[in-house]
Amino acid sequence: MAAPRQPDLPQWIPRRNVACEYVRPELNGDSTSASASDRWCYSSPVDDDGPDVRSIDFPTMLFLDPGILQHGQVEVARAATTAPEHILHLLGDMDDTRVTAGKFFEHIHLWMPFISKKRFYELHLRSSFQSRPDVVLLLLSLKLITTLPPASPRSPRTPLYHAAKHFYLDVEGSSVFSILILQAGVLVALYELGHGIYPAAFLSIGACARYAHALGINVSRTVNTKRVLTLVEVEERRRVWWAIVILDRFVSIGCPGRPFATADPQLEDLLPADDAAWDQGIVRPDDSFTLSSPMTGHMRKFALLCQAARLLGQVLHHVSSDSAIHDNVWIQLDRTLQSMVAASLNVDCPDYDQISFVYRSVLLYSFPNLF
Repeated sequence: MAAPRQPDLPQWIPRRNVACEYVRPELNGDSTSASASDRWCYSSPVDDDGPDVRSIDFPTMLFLDPGILQHGQVEVARAATTAPEHILHLLGDMDDTRVTAGKFFEHIHLWMPFISKKRFYELHLRSSFQSRPDVVLLLLSLKLITTLPPASPRSPRTPLYHAAKHFYLDVEGSSVFSILILQAGVLVALYELGHGIYPAAFLSIGACARYAHALGINVSRTVNTKRVLTLVEVEERRRVWWAIVILDRFVSIGCPGRPFATADPQLEDLLPADDAAWDQGIVRPDDSFTLSSPMTGHMRKFALLCQAARLLGQVLHHVSSDSAIHDNVWIQLDRTLQSMVAASLNVDCPDYDQISFVYRSVLLYSFPNLF
């Protein structure tokens, strides 16, 4: 008698790419009386070390399938994990943390305002911040950017800097995924750029751009990972992206030709809104201007700095281009840069650091061999 025919294997088996064990049961008596299901049984996949089952954390799920939050707002419960003791020791007590925050908002924030002052004090600067690794990381980055390196030896690679870098990697590799981590990365990159720590500054800025894309910032609407509900949050995301664009252009001044980590801003892109109103938690839709808007005194300092960064990017493109640049291109750039300088001088309390930023662009396109 012919041996019984083995049934076709289920379609899902080849796709799983795991070893499967098929057990043929003992036939009771006459084999012809047994049904096909009695003759062949399919067991679960076999693994010598136990089932190969791995849970997927929420950030992984969001990254692989960002569309799941397109039509709703989901808040994920945060695990109550305390930051390492040596990190908390560097931050100091609550009074020390308030002093650090005050220094940042009184100095750095005036010319690089990409952290919402109102949201920071209301949501993050609390006594329970120790259970939020992303908040601790942001506070540590504020401590770093507001602390001068020691006079002797005069090295910016301080223990605080190394602690911030290492803790950033720890938090980035955890299941925490938030804009606070991105803002901390921007602060670390700003510190590295300001103190000439290369190529770390160049690499950190590129990492910030990638993290922003993972958060859904400045990407197609189809890949937004979280629905932003308030205009203040929308403005904060826009500002942190502009901060990355600014640093991305500035870090390439010394060596034009390296590709940018961020795309060139388009004329229809919105500039940051009024700085003072945003600090108070107020964002007016009618107070927004695009890059194509005329540069006049009504624009705030940060918006003018964003305009200058876009122009610097254009100058860097033209200086490093192998093709011949038409005279009309240089003429247009010259006119735009001069308008930029005039607009910077016309604002209340001109920021001469920003004006010098614009003049770097002027010098770069006029005398590229100087850089």
